[in-house]
Amino acid sequence: MRLGKVLRQWRTMEEKSIRVAAKEIGIGTASLVRIEHGMACGADTLANVLYWLIRDEVKKGGNAKAAKQRRS
Repeated sequence: MRLGKVLRQWRTMEEKSIRVAAKEIGIGTASLVRIEHGMACGADTLANVLYWLIRDEVKKGGNAKAAKQRRS
């Protein structure tokens, strides 16, 4: 599965608009739109996006695999 698709699903699951999510991630709205449409991004942007996706688990001290299992 591509990052853009995962990101869009996660964002909509959390009921966040593209503008709100972009602000939380720390990137521009246009950058988030491009990523969600499958376009490449820079390393810093990618790091911000990945951290945003796993931020709750990082705060709890958990891991992404355990989070996925709990959501299933």
